[in-house]
Amino acid sequence: MRTTTVRPWAPAAVAALSAAVLLSPWASTGAVTRSGYAFVEAVRSADLAGRLLAAILVWSVIAVPVLAALACAGATVGAHRTATAVSVVTGAIVLAYSAFVIFAYRAHVPVGPWAGCAMGLAALLVALRRSGVGSLSRA
Repeated sequence: MRTTTVRPWAPAAVAALSAAVLLSPWASTGAVTRSGYAFVEAVRSADLAGRLLAAILVWSVIAVPVLAALACAGATVGAHRTATAVSVVTGAIVLAYSAFVIFAYRAHVPVGPWAGCAMGLAALLVALRRSGVGSLSRA
């Protein structure tokens, strides 16, 4: 049976794409379409969430590009386990944020949150494949 391997740069790529997803359209209000970053700022400034939830949203969205850069740096220097772990955290943040937007606001949700869910799941699947959990071989 043929086994597949995950390329060493795959976790970093997934983390970078997870950060890029936050630039896509996340919410449409009237004539304005907001990215994931702008949506967090709008929620915070309009006081649509409590202080704690708004702070968690702001800091987690700020952390995503930083974590993606760490995953890329880890893959570049050969720290593949670190890159994979950081990619999982990045994907989990984007997945949680996406689910929050989809379920909490239930407005007409553009492509951003759905793509965020896909990238969050992709980060988890890549990590599982890198760890060998999803391996088809019976060694």
